[in-house]
Amino acid sequence: MDQAVPPISFSQYLRYFNLPKVIIVDRDPRDLYIMNKVFWGSGYVPSIDINLFIKWYSQTRQSRKTELSDSTRIKTGEVLFTQFESLIYEYDNSVEKIMNYTGLSASEHVKKLKCFNPELSIKNTQVYVNYPELQHNINLIENHLGEYCYNFPYIKKKDDVKHFYMDEINQKFEKMKKEEKLLKESRKYVNKIIFKVTKFYLDIHAPNRKRNIYSLIKLCIKLAICPFEMLSNLFYYSK
Repeated sequence: MDQAVPPISFSQYLRYFNLPKVIIVDRDPRDLYIMNKVFWGSGYVPSIDINLFIKWYSQTRQSRKTELSDSTRIKTGEVLFTQFESLIYEYDNSVEKIMNYTGLSASEHVKKLKCFNPELSIKNTQVYVNYPELQHNINLIENHLGEYCYNFPYIKKKDDVKHFYMDEINQKFEKMKKEEKLLKESRKYVNKIIFKVTKFYLDIHAPNRKRNIYSLIKLCIKLAICPFEMLSNLFYYSK
């Protein structure tokens, strides 16, 4: 089952399981905001409006705090909270914490660093430093959601990357679908979006610009899974 127990309102779902062991992984709100704004564009995370994002993040986490204080299931050790960042910057301690919680032993950790490698996943932390043009919004997040921001041991250097904002593109897209038309002056933008999406996935899956069969296969898979609907609609409405 995919997400049998959600990260909020989990106490309502735990009653359907006998002696469950649930691990909920949270993420620094700064990176969550950037990841959705730049890469995912999910409507579930309101990254278009920074004030709405702060309100949404605060309310969902506050709701969870209430559950933690009211739920007797927490006292029986059926839910474990951890940070995505802790799994990377405090890997050994986090693994030990998870093993103690689940009752697993070190000998049962047979695929160590094969499915999750902090040296690779660290690239998905402090993503917000790559977008100085959004620093004002990051400052707002730090001011209002400081208690949820991870205390990184050091600040990463800015990567030489620049991407379009997927959340804004998806928003424009939904408007196009609703109105069932693509404005004439917007048609010239379609090719740029397609080019940037293609280049983005090639850069991600073909480091050092190595264009090989493997990267192209992964590109096709990613385009099918993630922005396929976006691209197909762009083609449709640009006819």
